[in-house]
Amino acid sequence: MEIKIVTAKQTWELRQKVLWPDKDISCVQLPDDNAGTHYGLYDGGRLIAVVSTFAKQGEIQFRKFATDQAYQGQGYGTTLLQHVICAAEAGGATAIWCNARLDKTAFYQKFGLEKTAEAYERDGLQYIIMRKQLVAVRLSERLEQQIKFIVEVDKLKNIYRKNLVIGSERPETDAEHSWHLAMMAMLLAEHVTSCRIDVLKIIKMVLIHDIVEIDAGDTYCYDQQAGLDKAAREQAAADRLFGLLPAGQSQELRALWDEFEQKQSPEARMADALDRLQPLLLHYHTGGKSWLENGINADQVRERNRQTREIAAELGLLVEQIIEDSVAKGYLPK
Repeated sequence: MEIKIVTAKQTWELRQKVLWPDKDISCVQLPDDNAGTHYGLYDGGRLIAVVSTFAKQGEIQFRKFATDQAYQGQGYGTTLLQHVICAAEAGGATAIWCNARLDKTAFYQKFGLEKTAEAYERDGLQYIIMRKQLVAVRLSERLEQQIKFIVEVDKLKNIYRKNLVIGSERPETDAEHSWHLAMMAMLLAEHVTSCRIDVLKIIKMVLIHDIVEIDAGDTYCYDQQAGLDKAAREQAAADRLFGLLPAGQSQELRALWDEFEQKQSPEARMADALDRLQPLLLHYHTGGKSWLENGINADQVRERNRQTREIAAELGLLVEQIIEDSVAKGYLPK
């Protein structure tokens, strides 16, 4: 069962079939259909029920509520109307109402709609307006802060790094880099043999470590001049970005980021080693193009990855093998 927003036209056939089967389809087409929001309930790909809503002065009117006769009494209409009422509350509506056929009022009363004094007759049928006052659902401040942060960090997808994506000529983004590190953490943490480490903590670190670059930008690791004010720029960015979150989560993520920057704990040292190994792999598998374009030599890369051996000896050997093979293949000048 699936409820989704549909076009007005998609509702017309079922409206006619259920509500006015003896009339032309034009009789179920509303003049303001284009202004409405139309919902369809599907089961097994078949359209079972429809309803259309219209916002007027802070209230929601629902119209042309129809459930295929073959499926009536099975809860489909109930499910759809409950969905519409919840959507109205979430959207901040103060009330929801309808022009109910008199013989259907008991159904609508189950949802809290009450009869009003407004009744009329049309086409030989008796109608009465039924209404339910709504209490607008307000998102908690905590959720609003979390969503604000989530939307803000989407900007990480537009921060580009110096290394290229394997099999491509385009640079990698910070978001791609962070995901790749998280995957590497899951797979390579077993190579830390000198102590026990918290793999989940490493994953959290690598997922947030570059968030500050949304404000501070990506600083090329071999650019000494740009690195002079890197710490100050990133500290200011951390203050703003992690400050968007609720207090507890803000403190947790900021503490993880600070721990990564200090590179003292085993988890931070492993996260840092992966942060250096990942671009090394990308440079190697893209023919060293970025190394050559930026005039980077083997000694610089070796120094950049020097501490990897201290936290994971086998990964340190891997680093050295990649550097030596890159030199041999002409990817990396000596």
